[in-house]
Amino acid sequence: MATKADEKDMRNAATPERDVESDDVVITQARSYARSPIISILVGESQVEYTAHEAVLVAKCPFFEKCFNSGMAESHSGVVELPEEDCETFDHFIEYIYGGKLNSYTGLDKDSDRVVNATMKDLALAEKFCMFDWHNLVIDRLRKVWQEGYIAPSHVSWVVDHLSETSKLYQLAMAQLAYNTVFDIDNWLTSPGNEEENDHYRRDFDILCTKEGFPVSQFIWDMVKMQKHPKEDVPDPSHQVCKFRVHSEGRICKKAKYPDKKRKREEHDH
Repeated sequence: MATKADEKDMRNAATPERDVESDDVVITQARSYARSPIISILVGESQVEYTAHEAVLVAKCPFFEKCFNSGMAESHSGVVELPEEDCETFDHFIEYIYGGKLNSYTGLDKDSDRVVNATMKDLALAEKFCMFDWHNLVIDRLRKVWQEGYIAPSHVSWVVDHLSETSKLYQLAMAQLAYNTVFDIDNWLTSPGNEEENDHYRRDFDILCTKEGFPVSQFIWDMVKMQKHPKEDVPDPSHQVCKFRVHSEGRICKKAKYPDKKRKREEHDH
């Protein structure tokens, strides 16, 4: 029969030890946030007011760190104006800095086009705010969407209108459209029952190709280079993890350090 001492030892063995150091960090961080001034952020042309702890903004976002630690006017007024941003995207930013996770896009699950549009806006804001971790989570979500289907010309049009050539999303979108056009779109366009979608796709593609800023010659050249090889020898851009992520100097990408073994065709260019 087990004694009370034995039972106590068994309970202790079954209960994992708490990470005291980690708990201390959490407590210290919580106290810091609790003492932090509240900042007003006016979003969009209608200046919808958001409030957030200065300590959270500074700790999570280099853009706000610069605003409040470099003597800018915002550090004295406690008010930041972001007239070019939209509220839905800023909602996702607030959710990320406080929760550390991507927005689930509740209510948009059945509308993949709206999900992609919302996700691209998130990534554009992550790039503007220099938030590498958020950017990488968002770009991974977009890659997975395009792994399961095709990138729409309308999405590339949005990228051309809103992002520069140095943007990782811009580079991914261009590469993905070229890849899908060369290797996948022909089969999709000739599938029975897709006539209406085909017409819509062609119209969007025509709009994209005549859009100012769309690099037509480079796009054609990229497709020509791809066509010289069989599909199995050309990496699908949506499977190239590190190529479209951003990394701070001296930091090893987690995806390169712990690659997904199921993705045999993923290239880790970092």
